[in-house]
Amino acid sequence: MSALCLAAAMPCMVHGEPSVSGLFSSVSSLKVYRLRCESQDAPAGIDTPKPDLSWNLASEQRGQYQSAYQILVASSLQLLSKNRGDIWDSGKVFSDQDISIPYGGKPLASREKCFWKVRVWDQRGHSSQWSSPSSWSVGLLKPEDWKAKWITASRWFMPPDRRPPGFMTTETGSPDSPAWADIDLGQPQSIDLVKIWPERPALFPVRFRVEACNDLDYNQPQVIADFSAEDYHLTGSGPVEVRANGI
Repeated sequence: MSALCLAAAMPCMVHGEPSVSGLFSSVSSLKVYRLRCESQDAPAGIDTPKPDLSWNLASEQRGQYQSAYQILVASSLQLLSKNRGDIWDSGKVFSDQDISIPYGGKPLASREKCFWKVRVWDQRGHSSQWSSPSSWSVGLLKPEDWKAKWITASRWFMPPDRRPPGFMTTETGSPDSPAWADIDLGQPQSIDLVKIWPERPALFPVRFRVEACNDLDYNQPQVIADFSAEDYHLTGSGPVEVRANGI
């Protein structure tokens, strides 16, 4: 009787080796890959406070499927590597869904970057390994988060019933009369590109020069572009782009 009990406790043997049917791994063969946020791979500047999350599954065994999942979202890769979701830890969620799962963590802030990973459980309740990490960043969610300012002309340039489109010169009486449009940026700034939009192509200057200077007295201007030697032929309605190369 004792020999029978001993044999029952041992795994089945085939040619001196344990058979596959006698050994069961506690780790699922399911693999989680290609994490997506808003149907994109690691998107930058998403504009929704509750993005949809998705992933793909693969397995070397047939008939495997997801019975539950867990999502971790962290503010850094270091926290994520320690399995700490300080932004969101979904916990174990019993569901086979792997597409368009709504984010359910802390409220997201503009310009925030989130790092995340996923693990799943198979139909036998065995957990997969954690997926490789992915990320997304948040764009500007509220109007007050925008910090840019429009540069506009003084209203005396234009009739009160029209909104000024930008800085502009006054009209001149003849092609040889000079006119200037001065733009004060408030402090020295690096300039990469200047765009000049003609209000009407017929009013665009025939010859012009673009200059920049670091002082208000305009003592030592630097020429960005010089089209004063010959007529400039405007094509279309603009804009005219002048490269400044960061001066």
